[in-house]
Amino acid sequence: NNMHIILPLVLCIGVSILIQLRQQIMIRRRQQLSLSGSTSCKNHQKKKLLMSFAVWTASYTIMGVLGGTMAYYRFPRTFDDKEPHPLPDVLFEIIPEHCPKILGQNIQSLSLIIFYAYLSVFVVPYHPRGLTVLHHFLLLNSLMFLTRTTTVSVTNLPQPNFTPKCLRAQNDTATLRESFSVVMLSGFPPKACGDLIYSGHAACAILSMLIFERHGCFFGSG
Repeated sequence: NNMHIILPLVLCIGVSILIQLRQQIMIRRRQQLSLSGSTSCKNHQKKKLLMSFAVWTASYTIMGVLGGTMAYYRFPRTFDDKEPHPLPDVLFEIIPEHCPKILGQNIQSLSLIIFYAYLSVFVVPYHPRGLTVLHHFLLLNSLMFLTRTTTVSVTNLPQPNFTPKCLRAQNDTATLRESFSVVMLSGFPPKACGDLIYSGHAACAILSMLIFERHGCFFGSG
């Protein structure tokens, strides 16, 4: 009589143990699949990031070679005056030319340094989508570099400010090879003259603000 009671009880316990083991095996398989999927996703994201960095580097180089070199080569020269005439613009007539520097950098360059430092130090390491933010940043900047190249290489205006380097260049001719040497082989970043019709500093700053706002990268944002 006792066997009639014990045997079903043992069977129930055994079945329960098997069910528990099966559930544990399924959980472990799901965890392994999740880890492998996460690793695959991260590898794919790293490949995309590497490609976007390559595109960014190529676009920046194209902007320097085709944009900066052509702008330096083609911008108008004035051989009769030691200083260029200000561009015929109402704001230039109302507001005098002024370019203050902080720590040896003009304000627009300093603002970009701050944006890039914020992206590198706070956004990429700590934001949940840090690598995605960097990926979008590199690709949008690449598009900006290419649009700037197509503008400054075909439309060249006199230098509006009194940069000493451009003052000297405005009173002297330059071949295409000399222009390339001045722009691309005189230090980093490349510095041209006559390419200010399309402000790369302003475009980069605006794009940075838009990307940070889009992904909620500012303190206190969702």
